[in-house]
Amino acid sequence: MADQGPGLDEWRPSNYTNRFYGPTPMRVGIEKSRNLMTVRLAQTVGIEKIADTAERFGVFENEVTPTLSLALGAGETTALRLTAAYAKLVNGGKQITPTLIDRVQGRRGETLFRTDDRACENCRNVEWNGQAPPRLPDDREQIVSPGSAYQVVSMLEGVVERGTATTVSQVGKPLAGKTGTTNDYKDAWFVGFSPDLAVGIYVGFDQPRNLGGGEAGDVWPPPSSAIS
Repeated sequence: MADQGPGLDEWRPSNYTNRFYGPTPMRVGIEKSRNLMTVRLAQTVGIEKIADTAERFGVFENEVTPTLSLALGAGETTALRLTAAYAKLVNGGKQITPTLIDRVQGRRGETLFRTDDRACENCRNVEWNGQAPPRLPDDREQIVSPGSAYQVVSMLEGVVERGTATTVSQVGKPLAGKTGTTNDYKDAWFVGFSPDLAVGIYVGFDQPRNLGGGEAGDVWPPPSSAIS
């Protein structure tokens, strides 16, 4: 039993298999989606710190109530926000802003609009004589230390290599990510990334209902009747 806070019911989380595995390295717990390990870590660290980190990564649009079930994904978000959060990890812990339109050109090729507003003084009217290409300034906010981001990326790589997302390893590239499944198999998702690309996949119904027994985030292909 876990105390969720004043006025809230007690919560009894469990692992996906309903088994208890005893002391296990945290890396293995993430690879195998061991829920109880995640909850105990949240209790030790403090759910307020976890909620603050999630907000810094932009997982939630609004401020969330720091209840313990938040550690297992009880807060509402979107596939775009979650994918962007994972992309910030693989970008070394730096802030990124997802966009739907990067650049708009006129009929003569002139730039009418661009999302990237960084200045590159050495990019124009330069004659190439074998020199290295100019480097754009990187003034993005560092929302978590590069070392911490690396550790999480390394653990998420283990999810693909040995954990719940081994099916994805068939792609044959360095990949990392995390599977997710809600109660009663109503939703399933996977967010994964390579060194240069982050992708989020969500499967569920517009009006939440059971996808089918065992239809979890690590199942492929998803149910043909579901809407992604």
